[in-house]
Amino acid sequence: DVPGVAAYYLSFEFCRRRFSTSTKVPSNRLSHLALSGALGGVAFWLIALPFDHVKSRIQVSDERTSFSIFSILRNTPISQLYLGFGSAIARGVPGSAIVFVVYARVFDFL
Repeated sequence: DVPGVAAYYLSFEFCRRRFSTSTKVPSNRLSHLALSGALGGVAFWLIALPFDHVKSRIQVSDERTSFSIFSILRNTPISQLYLGFGSAIARGVPGSAIVFVVYARVFDFL
């Protein structure tokens, strides 16, 4: 999950800063935070879902781990690595938007 979480925070911070400089409005605006959080959620699943797919295939496989990783990557089309992307986005985008809005509001309060 580390690459996904890195993409999550990096894309959130990039979008938040980009929105504030392009609109000349402070970056803690609700719409900026929610949209930046939502895009962070998309970035997370774009990176994390293929890793999650490979992990799941290894967990249910009887083969040795090193062989499984390479055979899965070699024999699996990219489209299959992203099975469930729609469901992940449907749950991840609103959740990420809410998390970052609440985080920023609490941070401002403290």
